Amino acid sequence: MSIIQKDTIKVIAETVGISKTKDDIALALASDVEYRIREIVQEAMKFMRHSRRDTLTTEDVNNALKLHNVERLYGYTFRDPLRFVRVTGHKDLFYLEEKELDFKEILSAPLPKCPRECSFQLHWLAIDGVQPTIPQNPILLAPAENPNNKRKLSAMEETERPPPAPQVTPGLTIKPTVKHTLSRELQLYYEKVTQAVLGMASMDKKEDRAASSASTAEARDTTKRLYVAALNSLRSDPGLHQLVPYFTQFVAQQVAKNLFRLELLWTLLRMVEALLVNPHIRMDPYLHQLMPSIFTCLVGKRLCEDGSADHWGLRDYASKLIALICNKFGKSYKDLQPRTTKTLVQTFLDPTKPLTSHYGAIVGLSALGPHCVQLLLIPNIAAYIKLLEPKLNQDSDVVLHNEATKCYSAVLGIAGNFLRYAVDYYEKLGTMMGLVTPNPDQPKTPQSTPKTQNTTPQDGMQIEPENNKDDEKEQKEEKHKDKKKKEAFEKVERKKKKPLLPNQAPLNQIIALQELDNINGRYEEFYNIFGEALLPFIRHSNFFSDLHTF
Repeated sequence: MSIIQKDTIKVIAETVGISKTKDDIALALASDVEYRIREIVQEAMKFMRHSRRDTLTTEDVNNALKLHNVERLYGYTFRDPLRFVRVTGHKDLFYLEEKELDFKEILSAPLPKCPRECSFQLHWLAIDGVQPTIPQNPILLAPAENPNNKRKLSAMEETERPPPAPQVTPGLTIKPTVKHTLSRELQLYYEKVTQAVLGMASMDKKEDRAASSASTAEARDTTKRLYVAALNSLRSDPGLHQLVPYFTQFVAQQVAKNLFRLELLWTLLRMVEALLVNPHIRMDPYLHQLMPSIFTCLVGKRLCEDGSADHWGLRDYASKLIALICNKFGKSYKDLQPRTTKTLVQTFLDPTKPLTSHYGAIVGLSALGPHCVQLLLIPNIAAYIKLLEPKLNQDSDVVLHNEATKCYSAVLGIAGNFLRYAVDYYEKLGTMMGLVTPNPDQPKTPQSTPKTQNTTPQDGMQIEPENNKDDEKEQKEEKHKDKKKKEAFEKVERKKKKPLLPNQAPLNQIIALQELDNINGRYEEFYNIFGEALLPFIRHSNFFSDLHTF
């Protein structure tokens, strides 16, 4: 039995022009209308609950109608609930109470303000993560606590409240704990690798002290095999992404704590090199942790307990790692190599730094390439040698004398290699332009001589005539080639005897002359500094003599 009466259906039908509706049709329509109304009301109540309200509004009904593709109700757009009033004398008859409006009041009311035109304005929300203090950006202020409006926490909220912060003692730093889940396999792998590195360092330290026995040799071989296997795994294993921050932190801590243990520093740098060459690992986010440790091994004042120990090889190896990092990550970080060269040049030009730091700066700059050598080291060699001479002549302090000799050898090698590479390049240029005689050590290419057939007739044999036209053509071509070669040779000889004046020479020849003159000046400068020690680096000694004569 439907709650909607059949008479209501008949009245609604008459409003749309349908008269004399039968009772059975009205009853069927009444049950269907009731079903549709219940469905709309249920959907409207869902919208009401999702809006966290307790009162059903016309907007909820309109949303339910829209959900069922039904045209919305017009004339009921306000959000306030409708107020129905019962008609006096009728039990089930209601009407909507509406407020009567006076047109005089509407016409006498002031006009509303005109809306502003829409416009757009650009401003920065944040620059490098910092919000600019401009009027367009909101001002972030911490909300002030009002003690009168403190609400009481329930028992559940009391249990979920975080514990109070501990009182910090002056001089004590507390680091926040960060949860980083590692599998048991990765933890075991990390422990094995670090134990292999530390074990190899301790084994190298005890190698000279321990007596040679079968057990000691076996333990040394086992430790060495584990260390080599660990390095090979670090070079090629693709599943070490989660362990990279732990390895970099391990290297930084061990270098800081064991600065005078030369064996451990060697093993740590080999570990860093293995991580850098691994193609499956991204090391660029951790360069800020690795670079200080490598620089410490490169330009550190002391890297061993005994000053006579061979720490120079460790500095050379650290310079190679610096060059590897700059070559591999220089394109991604444009300021990596400039900052590196700036640090090394400042160390090299600082006379208060020890000679060990000077040596590290020299080999570090030379490892970065010929451009760094030419621009940063070559112009400062003369001044540095003057600074180094008093320490070279000091025989009382053996350690200081050895350090000065090592720095002198490094600078000599840089100067010699610079001249050797410059000679190899500009010797070709000078030979092409006729400014320098060719290198006599270089084998000359033999000229091809035409093969002649043995035309001597044998006894009792007759020579058949060949095609005379082809022979004449070949002879003319050979004569033409010989003439061209002779003209080219005479042209080179004329250039040697009568060189062009600067105002008559082409621009590239003027530049070549200037560059060759600069090399000659550098050679004379370095020869006055190093003397005969510079000659083994130059393979072609006639280059500078011919250039000087010219």
